[in-house]
Amino acid sequence: MVQAIKPVIEEEYICRSDCESASPTTFKIKALNGLEFLDAVSGYEVDYVKLIEHGLIGWDNFNDESGKPISFNKITKAQVPPLVLREIAEKIYGISELMEPERKNSE
Repeated sequence: MVQAIKPVIEEEYICRSDCESASPTTFKIKALNGLEFLDAVSGYEVDYVKLIEHGLIGWDNFNDESGKPISFNKITKAQVPPLVLREIAEKIYGISELMEPERKNSE
C-alpha cells in the first residue's frame, strides 16, 4: 500500500563555517514536497538552483558589507556566497530524501 509522505519539515540551519560565530546567520529551510523534489532531482542529476528556489525560505542575521540587514526575497538569494548556497542546497536535499520505509513503498 502506498502511504502519504510526512508533512513538510521546516528547520533552521547554520553553515559549518559560521557555527563558531558570536552572531551567526541562520537560514530557514524546508524539506521539499514530492513535486518540488521531482522538479529539482532527475535521476542522478541534482539542480542546486531549484533546491534553493524551493527550499530556502528565509534567513536571520544576513547582512551586507556595512552591516545592514538584507531582506529575504528571490532576488537577494543571489547575494548568498556560492559555497554557502551549495551547502544549504545539500542540506535541503538531505532532509527531503525519502526515508527507508517510504522508499520501500515507492518500489
